[in-house]
Amino acid sequence: MRSMLGGQVGSLFPEGSDFRWDMVVSMANLAVVGLDNSILQVNVEPTTRIKVESLFDIVDMHLDSLEMMPALPKADRRISLFQRTTWLQESLNRWKPLLNELLNALTPPGGNSEEFNPFGTDPAEQSADSPMERMMAMMQKIAAPALVASQIGWAVGELSKSALGQLDLPIPRETKGGIELIPENIESFAEANQIEVDHLYIWVMVRELIHLAIINSVAVKDRLDFLIRLHIADSHSALSSAMKNLSQIDPTDSEAMQNFLTNPSALVAGGHSEAQKLSQNDFQALLALIEGMVDYQSRILAEAIFGDFAQIEGATKQNLLDPSNTSLTVASLLGISITAETLERGAAFISGVLERDGGQKLSALWNSPEMLPTPAEIDAPGLWLARIEYIDT
Repeated sequence: MRSMLGGQVGSLFPEGSDFRWDMVVSMANLAVVGLDNSILQVNVEPTTRIKVESLFDIVDMHLDSLEMMPALPKADRRISLFQRTTWLQESLNRWKPLLNELLNALTPPGGNSEEFNPFGTDPAEQSADSPMERMMAMMQKIAAPALVASQIGWAVGELSKSALGQLDLPIPRETKGGIELIPENIESFAEANQIEVDHLYIWVMVRELIHLAIINSVAVKDRLDFLIRLHIADSHSALSSAMKNLSQIDPTDSEAMQNFLTNPSALVAGGHSEAQKLSQNDFQALLALIEGMVDYQSRILAEAIFGDFAQIEGATKQNLLDPSNTSLTVASLLGISITAETLERGAAFISGVLERDGGQKLSALWNSPEMLPTPAEIDAPGLWLARIEYIDT
């Protein structure tokens, strides 16, 4: 780590260059392979591939039996199995536009002190040549971008070591390519929770395919993308507390510096800005709808394929909501906050519509953004049904 924070990172700081993405990738890979590059990356066994692809065929066959679902083209119903480093590279490539937007929101390229002040102090209060101003300019130009890139990269790398399904973190993506799983993670989770591994594979594949169909529907895709980008655009204030904490660390204490740079929660410790809090109402309503429908449909397929799903659902839900879950930091940086309340609101909305309507209106839900429930309607399904009835007439 010392060499990385010294010579290697230093070489990425030529005047006028934007080193940040290289640092994201470096730190993400470092999180996976270990500081001494000694963590073994096991290739996916051919027998595992054969078994999982057979299970996927079963899931695919049952998918068309689901009602109230947006269509997922047959050509996009595919599965790829990766070791962690390969999954990580695929994910970084896919998420690069969003993560670059996040980097730019937190640390604009070039570190222009007139445009960006991570410490939140007023430059007018300091003389042009004050030592504090010079120190802040240096920290702003070097330490702030390094901090942000390091912690984002480390968060994504940690995610690759535990992710069961990529779309439990519902980031917009194309259906092309299907779903991507890491067998090592799924099999470790099954063993740790004493779950039948084939059933866990089926459960994860079911949820991934349903997520993929929903987040690519006409109604959801652009809305979800807009809310994530809106959250990112208002992320500039998230750096202040992290930079203040960094300023209190002795730069010669390599262990303290290493611990700080590999603690991504520092970036989200300050909470949401006021602008982000305003958009969270709409964001939470959309996430509740997505997760409520995924939960509802997953239970139907799991029961049809292998029967009792209670243990698997309980274990995976507990993992999703666990404060130590490595996906939470990445999710929080993008405004994606899935809590127990989110899941409860989504379940109540789906059941409320089914009780009143039998699900007919849910079938048309995915055809237009105007069909999406508002925050008030998520908590009052009757209001949503009344509005949708008016739209239909």
